[in-house]
Amino acid sequence: MISHKCFVSNFANTHENRQVLGTGFDKGIHLSYLPLPHVYEKLSIYLCIFKGSEVYFYSGDIMKLKDDIQEVKPTQFISVPRLYMRFYDAIQNKLNEA
Repeated sequence: MISHKCFVSNFANTHENRQVLGTGFDKGIHLSYLPLPHVYEKLSIYLCIFKGSEVYFYSGDIMKLKDDIQEVKPTQFISVPRLYMRFYDAIQNKLNEA
């Protein structure tokens, strides 16, 4: 179980560490698609709100996530490695076809 103290500590450390965040959280646009109870998504949303970013939620259909990305045009997209690998593979396939 993650304690409140641990969560606040992670939030404070992430907020203070610009090497991790860069400036993408400063008044950016975030597209949330991870489950809201997911601790990584909670931390992301709290950081976005704290830094003044807009938070949009995906349509609820993971198969339409690409459409949601094109509509929202997020400046930051917090995800898990599995989805980044899917993006990478799709881009590599398009490049190989061309």
